[in-house]
Amino acid sequence: MMTLTSRMPDVNDATQRELSRNGFPYERYAPGPGQGLAGKFIPYDLRDLRSYGLTPEEAREFKLPEAREVVYSRGAYLTQGQHKGVMLKTLLHKLRLRFDAIIFVDDRAHHLEGMRKAFESDSVMVSTVEYLHERPVTERFQNADKTDVIARWQKFAAGMRAIQAPSQP
Repeated sequence: MMTLTSRMPDVNDATQRELSRNGFPYERYAPGPGQGLAGKFIPYDLRDLRSYGLTPEEAREFKLPEAREVVYSRGAYLTQGQHKGVMLKTLLHKLRLRFDAIIFVDDRAHHLEGMRKAFESDSVMVSTVEYLHERPVTERFQNADKTDVIARWQKFAAGMRAIQAPSQP
């Protein structure tokens, strides 16, 4: 059991804290090493797909771009918005694990379809479940006016850049 999220690797600490606070036992049951893999890594290289468990045909079918960094830590796989099916396939290849069946739960139909397609050429049975309970909350967030939040973030980011800028002699 693990969680596979589109979150960025930089929020791994917060993700781990919230999973723990909410009683998700992924660390205990996660595939691979108990603590995960050390640091961020690139899940695939377009110049050497087979070394990552992918084929050139899959790269074309999924229109794979250059990969971005991911992190797999304590049963949480933060994939930075990349194709979830491809991300799971490359992680299992990296861990040298193979399962007869995968049950994948997500709140987005395109992620469910992507997971099925990623494993359709393998002999892995994939069952998907669309989780709908949080849909109204997600839709409210997506439709909300974020003007104030964006302005505050831009002000904060500008302040951080000023602090981090080398001082002029």
